[in-house]
Amino acid sequence: MIQQKTLIKHLDKLFQIHQFIDVGLNGLQVESVAPIKKVCFAVDACLTSIEQAIQHQAQILIVHHGLFWGRETSITGIHYQRIQRLLQNQIALYAIHIPLDVHPELGNNVSLANALNLEVIESFGEFRKTKIVLGTKCAQPLPVKDFQTQVENLLRNKTHLLSFGKEMIQKIALCTGDASFGVHEAYEKGYDLYFTGEREHISYHLCKDLGFHCLFGGHYATETFGLKSLAQKLQEKFSLETCFLEIPTDL
Repeated sequence: MIQQKTLIKHLDKLFQIHQFIDVGLNGLQVESVAPIKKVCFAVDACLTSIEQAIQHQAQILIVHHGLFWGRETSITGIHYQRIQRLLQNQIALYAIHIPLDVHPELGNNVSLANALNLEVIESFGEFRKTKIVLGTKCAQPLPVKDFQTQVENLLRNKTHLLSFGKEMIQKIALCTGDASFGVHEAYEKGYDLYFTGEREHISYHLCKDLGFHCLFGGHYATETFGLKSLAQKLQEKFSLETCFLEIPTDL
């Protein structure tokens, strides 16, 4: 058991949340006074994840997609219901968006690359002054369809491949979530395939015209890895009980 302030201070420092210009509010979004014994993790802050955190008797819910996204939001309707359920059950809410994507040890990108046995080469693709695309390579060249199969087996999710490049690939640029903006820069930097989560309409003609591969694994499916890495880290450091809440969206 640790005090909430201790855990929040550790997370703020670990992810350097105040150094990022982000679309969402990073850090503590809903406070609680309860000492922390159990931590639940979920990709999204929603009624489903909140209710499951209540069922698991957690004292804090750590998410990638929080409740506040860069604008004033009145505490009414579904927004009120979500916050009310947290407050009623003394559950704090902590969100980590871009800082979780790019963390060099626990991030979504690097954790996904490690799970696919990819060697990290570089970071590029600036978003709000942060390089959020990871450049990687396979140990050996392999057919693009074989890589797609590896990804589907790992994610347990059907992927969508825009296959307009060469048959054998080795250099792979990746960015989890919704990051199709990196396609053109990945091509210009000599990568063989761009791997992200969410599909975007304009990527089709861009990839076709460039003669370049783009693989979409799903926004949700590609963004579970960083939270799972963090759960293990907190369990080891603070001896906390942790639980990852699987709430797939198939998107």
